[in-house]
Amino acid sequence: MINIDILNNLFTWVVAPLEKSIKSEELKEHILKYFSELPNQINEHNEPITYTYDGFILDMLNYVEYSNKIIFLLLNGGRKYLLKFLKIIYYLLIPVFILPFFLVRYFEILNYISVYIVAGFLLFAAIILFLIDKTSDKIIKTMKPGDLLKILDAPDENFPITKTEYSLSKNEYEKITVVESKKRHICRHYRKLVNINTTKNLHELMVYYFATQFLTDIEYNEEIIMEYREQINQVLEYILAFRRDSTYTLFYMAHNELNMLLLEKSLKHFLDYQNIVKSNLNVNAWIIVLKFISENSMITDQDCAEQ
Repeated sequence: MINIDILNNLFTWVVAPLEKSIKSEELKEHILKYFSELPNQINEHNEPITYTYDGFILDMLNYVEYSNKIIFLLLNGGRKYLLKFLKIIYYLLIPVFILPFFLVRYFEILNYISVYIVAGFLLFAAIILFLIDKTSDKIIKTMKPGDLLKILDAPDENFPITKTEYSLSKNEYEKITVVESKKRHICRHYRKLVNINTTKNLHELMVYYFATQFLTDIEYNEEIIMEYREQINQVLEYILAFRRDSTYTLFYMAHNELNMLLLEKSLKHFLDYQNIVKSNLNVNAWIIVLKFISENSMITDQDCAEQ
């Protein structure tokens, strides 16, 4: 059965004449364990075309859009800045909160006023906390593609977040504080706020793709990775509907399908790409590999025994 390692070995063989460091004989022996012949090789060197996410945005939207500095500061710092603001408000209100209790011996009416002050203080704190949740979600959901790229390109940082999780020891839910990567937190939270089955907003789809691809790259659980890749394909298919001639979308889609071992679909999108750009070494090599696989069946254990 085809797997990623076999695919990579076939690709390496195809481009071997262009890479002097490749040990061709070892590679040849390894491939012949699975196939009765070898794929063709590329001898003519073409400059590989590289694709970047900001180039992808320019291809689809003609410009890279960013939020204003204040919104980006809140987005990048998240709750850290909002909670700092709340703490400052608390410090400013503490004197107002305490003062009536010192003056109550002189002004009897303050007995009642102090109750209202306490109630108002608690109500104000609850409103602030509620607004922090709503404002954080709103800022993250309206994040521009350029915002996420700036965050992902910058050094990561860890910060504490409070989550409600099920406790096995107490047999109940409890709040726990854990340290999490800022990049991972923003990407995961954004995905919760955007429904890719209903949204038709191209900005949201592209940010969702970038966020999901980042999470795929740092994930180790194969089942979760496969789920991410299926969602990536769904998003890229929708983006492709906007621009059928987008080489960026075709390139990323074909490679994502390659990792999912959807070889026929991957070949189709590589061929669609090749109809637009003829000279991409990476794409041309993968087309040779995928055509070779479709035309040559793998050697089974029974074949080996017969040999």
